[in-house]
Amino acid sequence: MLELRDRAEDLAGSRRQAVAPAAWSLGSGQEKRFGHFLATATAGLPPHQRIALTTPPEPAASAFFLTRWAVYHLPGHDIIPALPARSSDDLDTWIAYRIELPPRDDLELVRRVPQGAIYRVIHRPGTGLATETRGKAP
Repeated sequence: MLELRDRAEDLAGSRRQAVAPAAWSLGSGQEKRFGHFLATATAGLPPHQRIALTTPPEPAASAFFLTRWAVYHLPGHDIIPALPARSSDDLDTWIAYRIELPPRDDLELVRRVPQGAIYRVIHRPGTGLATETRGKAP
């Protein structure tokens, strides 16, 4: 039911002028929808994940502010702003918000959610990371 409401609000919002993340305020519709997206995307993740957040490249300032909002909404995780080509060696999880990640050998799609997707990082032998010591995503 929440997904239907979010989609309806997104359609209605597309008719209004979009408000950049830099202008969001706590409790605004955009901030609440982004928080709901993050909660849905990260449901079931173990604590203390190193999460790459990738967002559309334009406008450039939006990625900065979306990362700050993600840090606010996901206090138990380390949030790293990332371009889709970034290495995953030191990460556990990727969240793609309103952007499609190209296929990659080091990522496994966990689930798609409205407005994005979440991916598990696949640590291969020889990467320098011990898979047993990393938190495991669902």
